[in-house]
Amino acid sequence: MRLWTKIKHVILGLLLAVFVFCFNFIPVWAINIKAVAVLKPQDVRFGAMVTSPKKVLRLGIPKDAVAFKKKLQIELSQISAHAQKVKKLTKNYKLVGNVWRYTLSSPSELALQGEIWLSLTRRQADSRGYAIMFWNDTIGEWQDVSYVYNQEEQQMHFSVNASNALIAVVLPKQKEKQKTKADYFTGSASWYEATGAAMNLVPLGSRVLVENPLTGQKIKVRITSTGPFIPGRIIDLPSAKFAKLANLSQGIMTVNVYPIK
Repeated sequence: MRLWTKIKHVILGLLLAVFVFCFNFIPVWAINIKAVAVLKPQDVRFGAMVTSPKKVLRLGIPKDAVAFKKKLQIELSQISAHAQKVKKLTKNYKLVGNVWRYTLSSPSELALQGEIWLSLTRRQADSRGYAIMFWNDTIGEWQDVSYVYNQEEQQMHFSVNASNALIAVVLPKQKEKQKTKADYFTGSASWYEATGAAMNLVPLGSRVLVENPLTGQKIKVRITSTGPFIPGRIIDLPSAKFAKLANLSQGIMTVNVYPIK
């Protein structure tokens, strides 16, 4: 027993966290595959990480990001594509893999004091134009999440300021219109402080119609500069224009861009 206690202390010293997993094995046709971790305050003193089965989704709690008294339960699970909130997303987007939900809960009061770190394993996410969406309970809508792709690990790294959320990787659906694919462009839009937009796919001086396919909102803007030079990102919008399509705080969003002829 003393030897085992020493081994446990060595592991704790190396990992700086305690990982306690309880996997619920259910039939392969069922959707809910869960990973559950129950942690004590000392287990997250230096941060902690929980992974789903097969390590598709990883959730990290940075130091001092969550305050609680007795215990913290973290649950990662897949949810059905037929759930009402997911149906709202799939009207304009095609799901890439499963939709995940994470939940942080505690019998006592739980206070979120920082962002939760997450990563999803997806191959070639940087070249395929994938977007990450999360369900924002505060406003009752899906929102884009900015991410960094690690090509070597094939993981999309991002963070969310919420104690529970739905997470999905998506591709925008092409519109059922008479337009051809060459008539418009789909990708990510970011914002910057300028009066005109930056885009490499149309000539300088061109005017374009930019649409948020999730809400249907549209704005017109003139291209006055080149850029952006980040894979998957097709346009930099002036902050005032971006704000008419989405909250500036989300950083990037998926858009359709139509050249105005």
